[in-house]
Amino acid sequence: MTIEFRCPTCAKVLKTTDDKAGRKAACPGCGEALTVPGLVHAGGFEADEPHASSPPEPQPATTSDPFDSAFGAPAPRRTVDPGTAWHTPPAGPVICDACAETVPPETRGSCPFCGEPLRPARRRPLFAAHRGGLILGLGIAGWIPAIPFWACGIIAWVLANYDLKEMDEGRMDPSGRGLTSTGRIIAISSIVVYGLVIVGMITLFVAIAVMDAN
Repeated sequence: MTIEFRCPTCAKVLKTTDDKAGRKAACPGCGEALTVPGLVHAGGFEADEPHASSPPEPQPATTSDPFDSAFGAPAPRRTVDPGTAWHTPPAGPVICDACAETVPPETRGSCPFCGEPLRPARRRPLFAAHRGGLILGLGIAGWIPAIPFWACGIIAWVLANYDLKEMDEGRMDPSGRGLTSTGRIIAISSIVVYGLVIVGMITLFVAIAVMDAN
């Protein structure tokens, strides 16, 4: 069923299908935001709103539906990757989740293209800064063959375990997970190797002492 009505601003006669009743869109003639009337207005025109000056000359009725491009088929709702959602800038044009059209940032309420409510602008979550670079550096320093540096591997291991837990619970910047995991692996490797070296040296000294006693 067709709904026929007139734009109250430019008096352009518009036609659209009844499934768009009650939805908002911009007039293709003047660009003014308007609401498609309900079925109670079907078959006639809405009364012209009073104007201080004489109303403009009515324009010919359009033969095609001018709102097809505005309403169109609803676009699939987009999902946001939790790992990258915090990079969304807090200001600028808003993208409608229903029709994927770019809406000016000053727009409030509903999308002028599809009439769906606009969601509040996404804000960047408050994440603690990751320490991936520090952990990686400590893990590498743990391989230096000097006693003071052996503790670096232990410190890197402890920090990495804590930071990975914070990332899993959403309290730390997840972009440093790769550096943190790499530093943790290097630190564990250095601790295992030096542990084996220490055990081997102790075993050797015990064996020498037993041989000397005999």
